[in-house]
Amino acid sequence: MLFRFDDLVRRFERPERRNRWDSPLFELRPHEDAITDVSGPILETVAYLRGEKVAGAHCSRVLQPTIATQNVRVPDTNSLYELDRATQEVINALVDAQNELGVDAGIRSVSVGEGLPLISLYRTVGLPELRRHRRTFVRITGQSSLSGPPPPSDALSAKRMFADFLNRELKA
Repeated sequence: MLFRFDDLVRRFERPERRNRWDSPLFELRPHEDAITDVSGPILETVAYLRGEKVAGAHCSRVLQPTIATQNVRVPDTNSLYELDRATQEVINALVDAQNELGVDAGIRSVSVGEGLPLISLYRTVGLPELRRHRRTFVRITGQSSLSGPPPPSDALSAKRMFADFLNRELKA
């Protein structure tokens, strides 16, 4: 803490009226100049900074948080690993189901796990295409957005989201 204060003191620049970023410059010298009642705005500002209530002073309203002031969601440290493992399990289940059913099975719904949506396959989907969809899904899910849905928190929700994603992508 002492080092930070010393660094701050070394970086201090005396404000100058000529600099645009120092304007308006209010100088308070309580020992040299007596603060009187005619300096009402200055007294209100000092009282506000101290957290005191001043009668007749303008009270500012509490600002609502916006996207610029909200904290970015921080995912768990192993969420990427969980997402990667869950999507790989879905891909393995799809490849195994396609190997069992054969090439000419037509439209089929493949179950990738209990409690997960069925994935409808309208054609045979190769492993390279499934990997490409997986990379796209991981990249989209990894992008943190304040307005969008949160990234999956566990393996089951990651599998469910990936199954929905594959249904949308493979239908097109």
